[in-house]
Amino acid sequence: MERNAGQLVELPLTFSRKRDSYIFQLNCKNAGRDFTYDFSDLGERYPSIVSAFITAIIATRHLVGHSRRKFLKRAITSFLQYLDTIQFATGKTIEFEHINAIMLSNFAAWSKQSPTENQLTQSYRVYALQPLITWLRRNHPDANPDLVFERNLFPMAHRAKEPRKPYSPKEWNDLLKAIAAEIKESKRRLETTYIFQWKGKAPPLEDVAPFDENSPSPKQHSIWESDEYMIWWWETNTACMRVNDYALRRDIRGASSFLTAVAERARTGKFGARTSGLSYVDMFYDWVGAGPNYVPRFQDSPCPIKYQNRFRKPEYLDWYWENLLNASALDLDALKTGGHYRFLSGVIALFGGTTKFYDSKNLKRRLTYADLLPYVLLLAVRTALNPSVIAKLTIDCIRPAPSIQNPNLEEPEHWHIDWEKIRSFSRGATIPTHVRHDLMPVSVILRVIKITAPHRTNSKRLWITETGDEMITLAAEIASFVKRHDLKELDADGNEKPFALQIARIRPTIAMREYVRTENMAYIQTLLGHRSMGMTVQYISQMDNPILMSRRGVHQDAMFLDLTGNGELAVQLLEAHGMGADAAKALADIESEHHGLLTSCKNPRNSPQPGQSAGKICKSDACLSCQNLVVTNRDLHKYFCFIRYHDSMRDTGRMPSLDYDLATAEVKHMFENYVLPKFRPQTVEIARTQAIEYPLPEWKCEVKA
Repeated sequence: MERNAGQLVELPLTFSRKRDSYIFQLNCKNAGRDFTYDFSDLGERYPSIVSAFITAIIATRHLVGHSRRKFLKRAITSFLQYLDTIQFATGKTIEFEHINAIMLSNFAAWSKQSPTENQLTQSYRVYALQPLITWLRRNHPDANPDLVFERNLFPMAHRAKEPRKPYSPKEWNDLLKAIAAEIKESKRRLETTYIFQWKGKAPPLEDVAPFDENSPSPKQHSIWESDEYMIWWWETNTACMRVNDYALRRDIRGASSFLTAVAERARTGKFGARTSGLSYVDMFYDWVGAGPNYVPRFQDSPCPIKYQNRFRKPEYLDWYWENLLNASALDLDALKTGGHYRFLSGVIALFGGTTKFYDSKNLKRRLTYADLLPYVLLLAVRTALNPSVIAKLTIDCIRPAPSIQNPNLEEPEHWHIDWEKIRSFSRGATIPTHVRHDLMPVSVILRVIKITAPHRTNSKRLWITETGDEMITLAAEIASFVKRHDLKELDADGNEKPFALQIARIRPTIAMREYVRTENMAYIQTLLGHRSMGMTVQYISQMDNPILMSRRGVHQDAMFLDLTGNGELAVQLLEAHGMGADAAKALADIESEHHGLLTSCKNPRNSPQPGQSAGKICKSDACLSCQNLVVTNRDLHKYFCFIRYHDSMRDTGRMPSLDYDLATAEVKHMFENYVLPKFRPQTVEIARTQAIEYPLPEWKCEVKA
């Protein structure tokens, strides 16, 4: 059987109705390591179905990673739970070949009955099976020809998702200032190369007490071994007078130490040969030339010995570190093993420990995610990428722009960042940016690569620290960042509270600000990396922003028609409004492609919406603001069915009030303010009554028979 080109499959790939084992191992394309998956409990209940799903998972293993496979197992489990209800009711065994479109649609309807999940969550789980179902339909020999997901199993489910709230202008400016300040400090600490000051030079000992390295450590230094100190002490305490031994001991504190040092110098011949009857202190006076003509050397000057221990002098610690330790950021164990106890004692005495000593040299020994957070935030601001995408970037994600023939990072050329969105299996590239600007995306990544290089072995992950842990959550680091910069925001009552910094809110903030500035949806689509314009329109339309809300409304060229007459009368009415005969007949036909979930369209194959192709059915979700919009009495019927469906879901407890508001608020706003007032009250009431008596199939809660 022919398989899809480009799909990686297990060779040989077997299609067995019952596998020998439901335990298998696959490599995660994101983590780069193997994981084991156990489907034994499921395989015992439905061997042919689980075997088929496992085959599809193995065949498409290059498309997803470990997290997605875990979610797929939960989706398969949910599907089998639905099959349990069928087997219990019918008593028949269900095999893989029995799965068809109706069964998948019923599974979707069954999922909607969950009282604890909104429709968006339900749709995620149901549609998670779609890639597997598609592969099986195309490749499995026992697949039912009707093995396919119907469209719109969860209509308007995306409205049940609460949008990320963009930051206010003040919050945004405060955040940018904090990031800028943090980046400046991080650059100083993490990106500054240490410049040697004392390498190869003599040690700075001019103001240090003389010492003997062969003496025990506590007795190595002595200030009285310094001639300059002795002279300074005498000048300072005697005003350069020749004071005898008795008077010195009587009147001056510390004179005994001075006299002891003088005596030791005299005995060694420092002051020359001793004359009979001359005291040691007199020999000292003669040696320095004390007398009426003596010129003081140190009077009114600071003590020439500033440090009684060389390891208490910061400059000497620097000299020692550069010349004897080669300016290496050694930890405590390494310093002790090397016998550098006196250096360590000096570092502790002056800096409180090695960490602050290394910080004073802008040398970071330990790299943590708190250090990398400013770069994560800066990259999020500069690229508008999702946090999950940023977390998965690798060191080889930088690519030359297509126009560059001979790329060179040192040249002022444009580059871009290749990225992969894990959950939607999509790839893309950022808008090219100048590599020489150190705050642009490419430059930020190059800076991070350089910072993390000492901690990277064989890993290609961009974000890596000394521990090698993967960047999963930065909650603690973000909380510390907010506290450090005292970021505040206002609560619902207008009171200040700590800033709720979420990296995921940066993306919608950029999208909102850029859309308000440009109103260019195609640019926003490129900026956000969306695969379809409809996704971008949906993203923007959900934002709760007064400026965006004021711009939403029904297009001025939209048509509002009461086609109660149906048949020829409806066609004539459409033609009277400027539509061609063929288009009028097609629009009058409720089964035609002109009819959508809630509204109708003048020309669905010639959409004015950005990103839509001529000749192809429009897939945009911006119908109510499109000039092709047509709303008829039939669409009023759709609207009231839509509202009754959601009312029922809310009233029966299957949809929380918040999800209900998210799903219906926008539609209600548009219909109540722009659409319903265009029709006669009688037409509106008829549509409302028909919605009760003849609800449309797509807006029913019941499971299909």
